[in-house]
Amino acid sequence: MLWAAVGAPLAWHGTGAATYLYHPDDNPARPLSGFVQAVKRSSRPEADIMAIAPNPAVHLRASTIIWQELLNYVVYAAGEQGIQRLYVCVTSDSVGLPILTASSFAPYIQETLFRLSHIPELPPVHPAPSAFVRSQREIDGFSLHRLYTRHTPALVQQAEGRLLMNDDPPSPLHLRSWWPVAQTEGIVYEKKGDILAAAHMTRGSRGHWLRLYGAPEDTAAVESVLSHCLHVLQHYPQRPIYCTLRPYQASFGPVLQTFGFEEGPCLTRLVKHTTLQSKQAQPVRELSEVPISGLIPSEYKLKHLNKKAIRKNS
Repeated sequence: MLWAAVGAPLAWHGTGAATYLYHPDDNPARPLSGFVQAVKRSSRPEADIMAIAPNPAVHLRASTIIWQELLNYVVYAAGEQGIQRLYVCVTSDSVGLPILTASSFAPYIQETLFRLSHIPELPPVHPAPSAFVRSQREIDGFSLHRLYTRHTPALVQQAEGRLLMNDDPPSPLHLRSWWPVAQTEGIVYEKKGDILAAAHMTRGSRGHWLRLYGAPEDTAAVESVLSHCLHVLQHYPQRPIYCTLRPYQASFGPVLQTFGFEEGPCLTRLVKHTTLQSKQAQPVRELSEVPISGLIPSEYKLKHLNKKAIRKNS
């Protein structure tokens, strides 16, 4: 992570990594050094904690104290920068999981990690005659959001900031990556004008990441989308492909295994809300006394027209 800390742009700007170091003092309970690193998601008031040290599996007591201080500091720093949600993902059997929950990070979903070491020989994609698989387009925003909200629990949507308000843009961000656009691609399965399944690919230097969306019972559509994604990734450097499934996507597991994906560890995702929006009524009189930026005062007043003048002009 040192290269990311040194080579990153300004912390909390764009996708800049914010790194904070912990130096030990004379307290014998804290003899270790440590650090925490978080990366802001582009165009979203969110950030991910990418790394934190030391390893609590080696020095549990000292690491617990250091983790708590680092987490408290990074939450404060993120809030100062307008970050509303901080995310972290660890294995479900991680020694650090209780430390995170003690620091008010709330678990909101578990995922099973699948890994494909190499792409096997693939048959041609044959969707239903009335359907076809294609690349995601900007116009698909409403259909993709509907697909997501239909099959994602409301608690997960709230934790991930996916619930749209009336003043939000019509094109949702949940199927757009916060990594550079050149490294991402979306694939959709459309049938009779309705999107029944979708996938989101993110290409990396050490592996590729895949996310699947669709109805639990519509595994045929998900299989067509997955097959198309693997056909696309064949044209890029052959690296491991990772995909996580959540409990409400359990029916996709056999589909992944059909293509050679192997089931891996269970992951737990946690979120920490740093700010809370609230609405408060404001008296009209007080609002009228607040100066409006950019408003130019004028002394011009309309002259009062009497009835004779009105009749004459009419």
